Amino acid sequence: MWQRTNGFQRAFEMRHIPFDPNKQIIDLRHIAPLVDPSGSLLTQLLERRAGVDFGASKMLPYLIEHGYFDNVTAVACVCDATAISLIKALQQYGYSVPGDISVTGFDDIVLASMMSPSLTTVHLNFKAIAQSAFKILLHAASNNMPLPIRVLSKVTICERESVHPINGKGNTL
Repeated sequence: MWQRTNGFQRAFEMRHIPFDPNKQIIDLRHIAPLVDPSGSLLTQLLERRAGVDFGASKMLPYLIEHGYFDNVTAVACVCDATAISLIKALQQYGYSVPGDISVTGFDDIVLASMMSPSLTTVHLNFKAIAQSAFKILLHAASNNMPLPIRVLSKVTICERESVHPINGKGNTL
């Protein structure tokens, strides 16, 4: 998730858009103790037992009630599960997605296209990623070479209904 968050930050910087991680990133590790002072939620999060949405569904009411999304026009989530939880929570609090806030995800899980509004997301070609990983493992094993640290894979944007068009021309945020 750190790499995805870092990618968002790099995208801002490449376009010369000011980026303040303290204002533009919500780190659930910092929110968990506020929501659950007992530390149980933070422990679940750190031990990867907080759920597919990283415990977001448990923390979003707190975030909404404490104004984290006031004056926000768009949210890019690090995964579809978190984006789906965010859309549900925003709707429960009377927000319109995408009317009030645009929401995007990352992964293009099956549920992303079936929800309402359907989720705009980043599609990863998991088959190509798996094939690359297999080739790298075979090459490393046969040549007694260390594995590479990073492999880049092409992604595509699946434009759906959760993002408000700019100027009504169909181009999304």
